[in-house]
Amino acid sequence: MAKIEEEDDGAAPKKKKSKLLLIIILVVLLAALGGGGYFAYLKFLAPPPPETAEAAPAEGEKKDEKKKEEKKDEKKDEKKKEEGASHGKKDDKGAKPVTTIQNIVTNLADPGGKRYVRLSVEFDFKDEHVAQEFGEKYQARIKDTILTLLWSKTSEELSSVDGMIAFRTELQSRVNQIMGPGAVKQVFITDRVIQ
Repeated sequence: MAKIEEEDDGAAPKKKKSKLLLIIILVVLLAALGGGGYFAYLKFLAPPPPETAEAAPAEGEKKDEKKKEEKKDEKKDEKKKEEGASHGKKDDKGAKPVTTIQNIVTNLADPGGKRYVRLSVEFDFKDEHVAQEFGEKYQARIKDTILTLLWSKTSEELSSVDGMIAFRTELQSRVNQIMGPGAVKQVFITDRVIQ
């Protein structure tokens, strides 16, 4: 009888070891399946992020790019003035200054928030002084106004001609409220992609 008890005592630790080993194997297997499932979801089932024309640069890079663009524009204006003076031409007083805000990307008011719009807007100002004020004082507020207005629109509204005319009119009205009456003579949508 002593031998039987000894055999039972030896079998109990073996069962505990095999159960522990089985639990460890199951945990590792479940972790591997979970990781593989997550990878498969990201790779095959998750919706792709919205595509933009360019990767968004960091804030510091945006400021540097704006400064470079402004310097290029100033150089171009100086060259045009010099060429006009050298050829005996007068500056065109009828031409109004135009300023562009390019590649504004945001989501629309569609259900589920899955629709995006990218657009570029040009503003035709009443004179050069107002255009300069826009760049110095109002550009951030105008961008915010454009984004706020776009957030209230659906893709159907922006897809129709009447909807775009209404958007331009409303945008012009809001910009004139910010900059002063008559500051913006016309608003042009130069690029629009709805996705």
